[in-house]
Amino acid sequence: GRYYEEVGVGIRFYADNLERELQGKGLSSSMAFSFDGAVAISDWQKMENELGEVEFRFVLNGLEVNRMKIRELLDGGRVTLSFEVFPPKADADFEPIREAVGAISALRPDFMSVTYGASGGTSKNTVRIASYLQNGCGTTALAHLSCVSSTRQEVAGMLGELKANHIENILALRGDIPEQGAFPLPGNYQYAYQLIEDIRKTAPDVCIGAACYPEGHVECGSKEQDILYLKQKVESGCDFLTTQ
Repeated sequence: GRYYEEVGVGIRFYADNLERELQGKGLSSSMAFSFDGAVAISDWQKMENELGEVEFRFVLNGLEVNRMKIRELLDGGRVTLSFEVFPPKADADFEPIREAVGAISALRPDFMSVTYGASGGTSKNTVRIASYLQNGCGTTALAHLSCVSSTRQEVAGMLGELKANHIENILALRGDIPEQGAFPLPGNYQYAYQLIEDIRKTAPDVCIGAACYPEGHVECGSKEQDILYLKQKVESGCDFLTTQ
């Protein structure tokens, strides 16, 4: 029978790891709850009809957002599904990408990543697409950020734009070394761990991902040395690692 007259959104508090441990000892789910309570975070809405499928939206400063950290998704103990988007180089090509992104987002992936280019147009569209994904489609966005051809000032500006658009997940990459021109430029980045350090200092609450190479990086002389470089990334503040 019907047992409610109003409905709202709330947060339920419990210790997931402890609950699984207690269930492993034979306790039922209801008995294994460490905390059994909830806090309402929305207004109560009158229910005129039986409750069927209800869609909730989270709105921040007038923008619909879905703010989920990738590390939290990966800690959930289940298989996740994600897609990757390549931003257009020209603004004129943005609308078809926007439509495609919306269609893919409708499939309800756990998150979508947006690649990054050092050229101004491509990097600008990284922010545009990531913002549309998260604030317009309600899909968690993972913005790539590479530093091989970007100055520290350019990276700082990009971090400011991502923060202004409520993007809380960044994949920090060195990027491919350009065939022409000096590398690294004086005073700028040479390795991904340096970028990770700067992101962690500038945006301590951001979830940072980094690249790893099970076969070993092609530029590295040995797997042992590669593991040391990987360890340096983790110690610099990255939250998760991803392969290609």
